[in-house]
Amino acid sequence: MSLREKILNTAFYLFLKKGSGVGINEIITQAGISKGALYHHFPSKETLYKEAITNNLFQNNLNYSFIRNTDLTFREKIHKIIHTFFGNFIQHERIFTNSKAKSNSVFLLAEFIEKTDMRSLLQKQFFDLHYAFYELYINYQAEIAQNNKNPPDLLAFHSVKLLKGYYFDLIFFTIENLENKLSELKEELLKMLNYSN
Repeated sequence: MSLREKILNTAFYLFLKKGSGVGINEIITQAGISKGALYHHFPSKETLYKEAITNNLFQNNLNYSFIRNTDLTFREKIHKIIHTFFGNFIQHERIFTNSKAKSNSVFLLAEFIEKTDMRSLLQKQFFDLHYAFYELYINYQAEIAQNNKNPPDLLAFHSVKLLKGYYFDLIFFTIENLENKLSELKEELLKMLNYSN
């Protein structure tokens, strides 16, 4: 891990727990670095805050092209969509499953939105996710329609809504086992689709 990544991860841990009120001194103490080292990489706390939040909570240009892979089953594609979307959570599982890192306070969400580009980043991520589900359900429409008569676009809408709930739970509430939580999400999604194949 580079020094820059160490600073970002430490800052994210503290911002997730306490919000933007965290001071520079607390970040450098926790990271075990000098103030000069921090300012070498980040000109201000505002810059660090924005990058720490966006780098850890968002991923740009997620690749869902595996949906067109005919070697994968429907269930495997659902699994890969979930694990692609939650890639950052999996990468930083130590933080997201650490009760000491969570404030359990939804007020931080408003702060994240106000101080970062979170709103537009979320919109793009959820749009891409919706399209991924839509493409998947179009490809398996005949199979899904056996037990669920809703059109693919509506199914995609409800699928994204379900993932949104898990997304915010993972940010603000302590999850003991991330993989179990994602497996639970997968089963809930398949149940919503009435998919039994």
